[in-house]
Amino acid sequence: VASWTKYWAVLCGTQLIYYAAKSIKATERKHFKSTSTKNVSVVGWMVMMADDPDHLDLFLLTDSEKGSCQLDDLRVT
Repeated sequence: VASWTKYWAVLCGTQLIYYAAKSIKATERKHFKSTSTKNVSVVGWMVMMADDPDHLDLFLLTDSEKGSCQLDDLRVT
């Protein structure tokens, strides 16, 4: 059985930066590691905004080679 890993994701320029959770109950930025776990270039990816008034911060990133990656509740600061 595969296990899930919770990340805090930050979109900075053309990089999607992931920070791993310190615990399974992590919900706020302070509950995630301060050093990034991995970085992914999103150059050439397509961005689509969700058409959902209840989730204004939801968007979809699609890499035509690998499929899509949905980021829920992304907070832009």
